[in-house]
Formats: sequence, structure tokens, C-alpha cells
Amino acid sequence: MTMPAASRDARPRGRGLAGAVAALAALALAGCGELESPDLARGNLAGLLVGGNNALAEVYPLGRPDLVVRPDGDGRFELQGLPAGEVTLVVYDGDLRAEQTVVQVRGAERERRTWYGGAAAVPEAQKIALGGRVVAAVLPAGGGVAVAPRVTAVGTTRRAITGTGGTVVVGVLAAGDYQLTAELDGYGPATSDITVAPGTSVHEVAVSPAPGAPAIGCAASGGQCRNGLVCDGADGACYQCLGDGDCTGGATCDPAARFCNAPGGAAAAICSACTADAQCGDPAAGAFCEKPGGAGDEAPGVAGYCTRSEAAASGPAGFALRDGLRARRWVAVLGCGEYFEEFGEGCFEDGTCGAASGISGGFCHLADREAGRAGACTAPCVSSADCVVGGLTCQDNRAFDPVRDPPARARVCMAQ
Repeated sequence: MTMPAASRDARPRGRGLAGAVAALAALALAGCGELESPDLARGNLAGLLVGGNNALAEVYPLGRPDLVVRPDGDGRFELQGLPAGEVTLVVYDGDLRAEQTVVQVRGAERERRTWYGGAAAVPEAQKIALGGRVVAAVLPAGGGVAVAPRVTAVGTTRRAITGTGGTVVVGVLAAGDYQLTAELDGYGPATSDITVAPGTSVHEVAVSPAPGAPAIGCAASGGQCRNGLVCDGADGACYQCLGDGDCTGGATCDPAARFCNAPGGAAAAICSACTADAQCGDPAAGAFCEKPGGAGDEAPGVAGYCTRSEAAASGPAGFALRDGLRARRWVAVLGCGEYFEEFGEGCFEDGTCGAASGISGGFCHLADREAGRAGACTAPCVSSADCVVGGLTCQDNRAFDPVRDPPARARVCMAQ
């Protein structure tokens, strides 16, 4: 039966509205389990870099280089999911400026910050601080050359792989304290603490042959020795000689010291290996065997090097009088057996040359700290007779500066 229009209009209007509200409430309750609650433990940072080289610029939390982001063409970038609280960011403008900035991250919110690079048209005080250009010199023990070292500034994106003579440019870092880790085939990894300041700084990392490796030290693939030394594949170290063929001018190779003895045999040659005074020539001429700690013939099993006391009328070319534990004696300008520890090693300062081995007048040759190029320890000479180490000759010092350098450095001992 059809209800009259008046009766249809008389139906309670509230029942349909109430039902709709109930249905919506039920739907909301049913779906509330699928709604994501705000993550109060993390937040985002929206940044803008003005006046930077956006193609090379980087921003990342210190210690988390894996989270690095680069600005887009307009200089905008965003770091997502940062832990709430204070976060130290590294901001690099892609050129010479880098700084560490502490930002306050608020959970479930987006922080907004602006940084100004070197090309920004703002006062200097508003720009990112100048960073420090870090150069690393990897110096293998035993006279080796670092071939393709891998250097990382721990906790940053700065990683260098290629370089010349073991010297690599790590990159620009914000001022502060870091650790440099160096890796080199055939050598064990090593870490050095450094402090970075504005400008260019060179930092040395020494590495030693890795015991137990299939090919250690200079014997590893591509391994090289400095300054004309030869590589011993057994211990991965570099020596002046392994056989007589490595010596020049009629000298012979001492198989124990791996040092070239002067012509005439070990019996009378200064710098020859010895265990007793009698092996070093006529005692009346002041010859004796100098041993560690000043020991003499009373320690027959201790090895040393032949020398001559000041009782001798004069020393041979390339030798000079110096105080010793037993007597004033003639010693080689280049330090006899200790030559391997320092002569030819990489350096940046004169003070590192000859400090341990007693190289007379030793200095750092051809180092360029600003360019990050290591030099090599050497000694001055007048003629090749002064270069008592086989394979070295006295050559003009092409870096000699008559205003800056002493006249004695006009010629230096160098490998041929």
C-alpha cells in the first residue's frame, strides 16, 4: 500500500541522521588501527645552501657519511629521519668552506635552516667558515714507496685513493679533530690523530709491512723502494744491497747488514759489519768495532760497524769526527747501518731527517708542504766521494735557494 505524501513527511527525520553518524563513527573506529602515529623520536631538516657549488656540496650528520645529501640546482636539500635532539651536521659548500653546525631536531617536525657559501652576497661573518685542506703522506717503514694508498678521514665522506709518491689529497674538512686511517697493499692499516685548521695541512701516517700476508711490504703487487734501494721479498723491506751486483765502484754487499762495504774488503773498511776490533784494521791507527751501548770485545756475539778513533790522522772522504761512547770516532756522513731507517725516507721538515740515525747535516729535500708533496731525507756533499752509500752521487740541488739555504746545500747526495 502506498503511504500518503503527508505520512512520509511525518516520519522522524533524526533516525536517518543518527544512523549516518553511527556508520561514520564505526568506520573511523574500524580504520584507526591503520593510521600512523607521529614519530616523536625523529624529525626532518629542510635546508637551503646559498652561494655554494651545488654539484659538489655535501651535508650529513657527523659520523654518518652514509646519510650524505647534495643540494639540488636551487640549493635545496632535506635530511629525513634524524634523531630528535641535538645533531651535529657537516656542511660543505663544495669549495673551500666547511663547518660543523649543531641543529635542534624536533620529533615529527621539519626544521628549516639556511647556510651561505663562499659566493653568497652576504657579509663574511654570515658565511660557512673556511675549512682546512687535508693532505696525507703515507710513509711505509723500511724504505718503501706508498703505491695507491687508501686514506679515509674517519666519520666523514673524505676518502682519497690516488696520489704521487704516497701523498694524497683527502679534501676539505671542517676545523676540528679527526682520525686518518691509511691502508696500503702489503702493509697493515694504521691510524693517526690529526687536528684540522683553516688552510692546507699535511699529516703523515706511517705503515709497517703486514706479517703473514702472502706478499708483504715492498714485495706486494706494484711495490717500490725509495732512492735506489732494492726490495727483499722475504721481509718486505728495502735495503741498499742484496748481493754484490747491487753495489757500485767495486764495493761488496755485506750479507748480514745488506750494506755496501767499501772496496778493499770488510777487514779495513769503515762502516763494514764486525763483531771484534781485530776485524776493523790496525788498532794503532785507531780502528775498532763500535757496538750498541759502547760494548767492546768483551761482548763477542754483538754485531757493530767498523770505525776509527780520532787517533787516526784523518778519516776517509765522507766521514767526520763525532763523539761516541768509547771514543771520538770517524762516522759516515750518512750514518752507516742506520741509513736504512732515515735516509731517503719521506719528509716535510728538516727535523725529521737524521734525528735517530745521526745523519750529519741531514735535511729534507724537495718537500712542498703547501702542495702536499713529500720530500726525501738527504745530506749535503761536495763530491760523490762524500756519498758513501753505494748508488748515490753528488748532484746539483735543483731546489737550492742562495737566500734561504746554507751554501753547503748547493749539492746533495741523490740516487742516479
